[in-house]
Amino acid sequence: MCFQIDEKHTIKFKLNDIFNNNTIEGYINRRPGTLYGSMIIEKVNGKDTYQFIYATPKMSYPFDRKGEWNIPDYDKIEVYEKLDGTNILGYVYRDAEGNKFVTYKTRLRPILGESKFGNFYLLWKEILERYPEIPKEILKSNLNFSFELYGKKNRIFILYKTLLDTRLLFYRERETGSILSPLSYKTDLPIPNIISIYNDDIDIVNEYNQVKLKLEENLKEEEGCITGMEGSVWYFIKNGSATQIKCKPPKIEDIHMRKFRIPYHSIYITIVNSFEDTDSPTLDYIKELLSEEYTEEEIAESESRITKIFKEVIQEKDFQKKILADYESLSKEYGWTIENNKNDVMRWFGKKYPKFMAAKIYNFLAGGMNSRSEKRRFDV
Repeated sequence: MCFQIDEKHTIKFKLNDIFNNNTIEGYINRRPGTLYGSMIIEKVNGKDTYQFIYATPKMSYPFDRKGEWNIPDYDKIEVYEKLDGTNILGYVYRDAEGNKFVTYKTRLRPILGESKFGNFYLLWKEILERYPEIPKEILKSNLNFSFELYGKKNRIFILYKTLLDTRLLFYRERETGSILSPLSYKTDLPIPNIISIYNDDIDIVNEYNQVKLKLEENLKEEEGCITGMEGSVWYFIKNGSATQIKCKPPKIEDIHMRKFRIPYHSIYITIVNSFEDTDSPTLDYIKELLSEEYTEEEIAESESRITKIFKEVIQEKDFQKKILADYESLSKEYGWTIENNKNDVMRWFGKKYPKFMAAKIYNFLAGGMNSRSEKRRFDV
């Protein structure tokens, strides 16, 4: 299985893999479906070495907009918590001499690195220091490992207590692209919370709706912060291979499925996530991403809203970039950190910025300098 290379649906790249000091060249696929984010690596260090890398696809609901269900065939179903963070894929590639290397990517970027709006390389280095066995586990297997990077330092929508952590979501066979559930391959790496396991035929619609209601009950909103589970992921397993289905609380699901007016949450998350793909996303690129879930009519109906939220996110990112530059400057000059010298740091910022911005500055610095906007809401 492969994908067609064309200007509209593929991104050409030539980048340095900072984990291994190799230059890799090839194409990454932007089409929705099972090959979303997958790659063709044509060259390593200037030498031909054609190889295909299966990545993390997007998941779908088990029903369409008309409410018609399409339930995958299965022998077994495993249901896990859906975490709200950034997907990181650990994969293996080889050079022309046959040497193998482990590296990591986000969905539409072939290599982790630093952009002007976030540094997933540094965040993932923290994870590798905590779980040094990750590259060894990937290298000894015939699988690519899909992780979720989540916590206050990489906050998107759900507020977690932890600053930064990861969970191993699933595996993807390197040769066939088959998706394997977290329990299909044994490692000591942490996996998401298990919600349910079904070994027999069940009333899927009823069980699915019951899980939705439980997720809704545990979803809390306080002072603009959302806690609880963002949703669940169902693995319909047949002959060992899994089909992934997502399940979200009604409040969030309604936001995604509502017609003719794309809600704030959906637009906001799409824009924020776009910075994982490119340093400078455009409005046209945001609309293209939204078109994977919404019709042209819905996007046209929400165009002014998309533009407004896009400008808000850009302003917020620019603000965070400025605060971070100031923080790095004062840390270099005085040796202060927000953890050990909170009063000194905030007094310094108080001389440069208006008082009403103090809480926002502190929340950004204390919550993690790669975190997203502090304001999170379900407004529609």
